[in-house]
Amino acid sequence: MTENMRSVIIRHKEALFTEEVKRKCNIEERRVLSAATLPELDEVYTRRIFGFRSVEELYRNDSSASYMHNIHIPIVFINARDDPLVHPDLLGIPEAFVKTHSNSLYIETDHGGHLGYYDGGYVMPQAVTWLDRTVVSLVTALANNQ
Repeated sequence: MTENMRSVIIRHKEALFTEEVKRKCNIEERRVLSAATLPELDEVYTRRIFGFRSVEELYRNDSSASYMHNIHIPIVFINARDDPLVHPDLLGIPEAFVKTHSNSLYIETDHGGHLGYYDGGYVMPQAVTWLDRTVVSLVTALANNQ
């Protein structure tokens, strides 16, 4: 993912690394292009562009945990334990939410990655994924119970 982000940045570097942006946000192009991990890229670029004092502050602001108190409608959380962006310690957040909100459901799977849940392998994935089938099943069950 880091490599993909760097590729996007490189493709648009004329717009992203203007002298004004580099000066105003204290960005060193060399450090951005050599970032090896997403947290490192977030430190040398993302948090600075958006004006956060630290990566931790950026992550806190971007975390859905900061906004869950605003949820007042039925909701389903689906997380995979092998998600490379969501640390396993964070999986307890939606789990705790459903314990205190009766119109919520938490589904945790062993595999699925981040925005994954592909079926049929990497070479020839099926058009309809496990996630697609699961969401349709949930909606159908809810519709039949009303």
